[in-house]
Amino acid sequence: MYHATLQQIYLDVNLDIKIRSLAVISLKNGIDKYWRKSAKGAIQPQEKQLIKQNQLQFLGETNRQLATQHAVIIAKIARHDFPNEWPDLLDILMPVVEQSFNSNSSMRFNSLYTLHLVMKSLTSKALPSAKRITQMITPNVFRFTLTVFHTQLAKFFALVEQNSTDVNEINDALVLSKVALKCLRRLTINGYQKFSEATEVTELFASLNGYLPKLQTIYAQLSSTASAKPISNTLNGILMLFGKLFLNASTDRVVDFMLVPSTIETVRIYWAFVESETLGDDPLYENIKIQALKILKNIVKHPAYHVVSEKHADPRIPEVLNILHGILTQEFILACAKTLLSRYICLSKSDLELWEDDPESFNQEEESDHWEFNIRGCAEKLYMVLNSKYRELLSPFLVNTLNSLGDPNASNLLFLEGLYCVFGSCAFELYDYFDFDQWFETKLIFQVQNKLPEFKVLRRRIADLMGHWVGVKSAKEKRAVLYEAIISLLQPGEDTVVRLRATSNLLKLIDDFDFDPAQFLPYLQPVIENFKDLLDAVDEFDSKITIINCLIAITERLEGQAVVAMAPLFSVIHNLWLRSEGQNMFRTSIVKILTKFVKTLRGESYQMYEMVAPILQESLDTSNPGHVYLFEEGLELWLATMQNCPRAHQGLLNLVPIAISLLDLGTETLKKIIHILEAYIVVCPQEIFQSYITPITTTVSGMLENVSAPAVGTLLKMIDLIIQSANNTNCIPALFNVIYSSGFFNKLVSVILIGEDLSVVIIAYMMVLARMVLYDPNSVLHAFEAGGQDIIDRLLLAMIDKFDALSHIRQSKLFALSFASLISTGHPKVVSKLGEFFAIFTSVAVQLKDLDRTEAQLFSFEVRNEDDDEFSLDFERRKYLNSLDPLYMEGSLVPFIKTKLAEFEQKVGTAYLNELTRTIDQDIMLQINRMFQ
Repeated sequence: MYHATLQQIYLDVNLDIKIRSLAVISLKNGIDKYWRKSAKGAIQPQEKQLIKQNQLQFLGETNRQLATQHAVIIAKIARHDFPNEWPDLLDILMPVVEQSFNSNSSMRFNSLYTLHLVMKSLTSKALPSAKRITQMITPNVFRFTLTVFHTQLAKFFALVEQNSTDVNEINDALVLSKVALKCLRRLTINGYQKFSEATEVTELFASLNGYLPKLQTIYAQLSSTASAKPISNTLNGILMLFGKLFLNASTDRVVDFMLVPSTIETVRIYWAFVESETLGDDPLYENIKIQALKILKNIVKHPAYHVVSEKHADPRIPEVLNILHGILTQEFILACAKTLLSRYICLSKSDLELWEDDPESFNQEEESDHWEFNIRGCAEKLYMVLNSKYRELLSPFLVNTLNSLGDPNASNLLFLEGLYCVFGSCAFELYDYFDFDQWFETKLIFQVQNKLPEFKVLRRRIADLMGHWVGVKSAKEKRAVLYEAIISLLQPGEDTVVRLRATSNLLKLIDDFDFDPAQFLPYLQPVIENFKDLLDAVDEFDSKITIINCLIAITERLEGQAVVAMAPLFSVIHNLWLRSEGQNMFRTSIVKILTKFVKTLRGESYQMYEMVAPILQESLDTSNPGHVYLFEEGLELWLATMQNCPRAHQGLLNLVPIAISLLDLGTETLKKIIHILEAYIVVCPQEIFQSYITPITTTVSGMLENVSAPAVGTLLKMIDLIIQSANNTNCIPALFNVIYSSGFFNKLVSVILIGEDLSVVIIAYMMVLARMVLYDPNSVLHAFEAGGQDIIDRLLLAMIDKFDALSHIRQSKLFALSFASLISTGHPKVVSKLGEFFAIFTSVAVQLKDLDRTEAQLFSFEVRNEDDDEFSLDFERRKYLNSLDPLYMEGSLVPFIKTKLAEFEQKVGTAYLNELTRTIDQDIMLQINRMFQ
């Protein structure tokens, strides 16, 4: 009864409020975790029943925080138990709410608020069965709550008309109506299948249209009165809630919203707020205007109007479109366009003040996609929707408006700024109505050259126009003019906001489909110089990232042609790293950017390694607290660097011990660390074999028992690559001595002989053994003999037995090559298995001969993973390494077997070889002879 005891504690009004608060929060968390029947340590049914009974009996809590938690607990239980385990919840709760209006204010608020949270919880369920139950109970609850809403608002109006001085009583009535409306909003949106057909909902919408101007008038009267501040605050909330209901309806249920008879009046009321010039600067009115703009945007163009499948189309859509045509007349659309252009899309006084006070913050706000919370952003989105839907009407209107203005001057500067904004955002719709190139060459280019401070608003918008129109309707041969203009906007004497905006739009010019590197190259040097200066001039993280992202795009599009010009920037980026100590998120971005630079520059990135090496050191140092943020991105940079490294670099070689130590951690990044080590092995094998092969082999040997089967396979592939590279650099004897002494070889032999691991793991070990035998069979046989006389027999039998379980022809060929290599030693234990080896030779030869062209290509195919980069130097190095490997050489098997048999014959003599072949099955020998022909 632990949770029931918690309930008793917080219901005891004699206890300290802190103890009660702790108890109610603990109970709420316990219900979250243990109320479900399937939960481990679930609350027992008897205790649940006791908790539910007590919750509904104690709704008179005077402490608002405790009362809120009390209501939340009831709502959480209702979500789990209603209707199956708590069928009488609403039968008990609704009479309590009704009776509470004869009680104190705390009881009234608590009971109504509890009903609201319960319905909020129930209407949030997404399963169809739960939705059906909600729709069954919604009408009764809605009608009851609607009565409460009307009653409390009527009481509020009566008290106001009587000039009552009881602020608490007035505010209580308003608060209750607000809570009731919150509940009604949830029920309207989620409680009805078609709320436009519910009389009670249409009544609510119509009544809201009547209440809205009355409440707005009262708010205007009370907002300047200090003593009425609580009332005006609550009025503010309820007026916003009106708009929230209409906005939710137009967003989530637009068809039903349009079919409510009072919707036309609603749209007119809200548009009147937008057109009004007498509302003042109160934040409430700006928020209502934002709601109005979003409502209109939703009804003008909504996905629900355009359902692809007729099966899912709403048959009411034609009726909705007819209503919409009645609202959106040509006169109304043009009036909207003029209002938006003249009053809302252009920069406001507060925008200009922010521009002057904090240019970088202003630019970040402009480039962020938070239009829903900004009246200018909402106005621009609405205009874009209108222009898209009514292109034939508004596109000529825009062009005519532009032509009628003439040259910029102090009186039309801000209007032009807003007009340019629309010309950019509506570029696609203006395609057939406007010649951008002609406009730019005859008008805009001269406005770019006008460096007067007040014209900076236009210069910023002209940069946007270039970015918008370059991919829409701008001739490729005109790019030089655009490059020259945007470079002039990047120069040090220009305004910071204009420079940053030009940077963002240069990125669009670079990313354009018709981008020609040769056309841009003459402008590369001034761009880099301007960016270098701008990086020093700006302070904000986002501003620097904008510049660097543009640099990355330039590097990617120009590829190697940008290397010389980029070199001066590396020192700037390094200084940014040094100056950003403790700013881990910014440093993470720097590491990401360096990764992109390395991948773009490929082998030319060598000049960056003096900077990259210490950054990697700091990013991967687990004793550095910042590594939590930098570690994963640091690994990406490290891998990209090693994959594109043209030759050994001492700074990077000094990082190998870090990779080995990270191997030992066995973390989820193990695969990436292995790929990094593989890249080291391929690019600088001699340095690795000289200094690091012993710790690598010893660490891998110690890990093999403690990792999963896929991890074992990945580790053994690395060992296979090490052996392959050692053979190419004549380091096999030294490497094998390390393998023998590190314990790895003993581990390999024991896994194969014991045979208790997964078959795929045993085969992976056998592949490594076969690779060793292929390159130095005598050394391997000597190591076998050191372990006992019967080990060779047992190992050969194990490998022969596993031959049929090999899943890839490449594995079969490696087995055949290794057996041929063993035969060349003439060892008696090997010779005794000559018949089995010959059978394997013929089987593999037949498989290889039968490969068609596609299968032959797949022979050397390796499964790709997220770390592969087929354009890297590492990829080319591995291809070259494989080209020297008999395993990957086409047609190499039979000549290799011939060579090894010849070596064997030279050791034992032809007569002995003939005597041996007579003991082998003659069918096999016939196939061998055919294979050698």
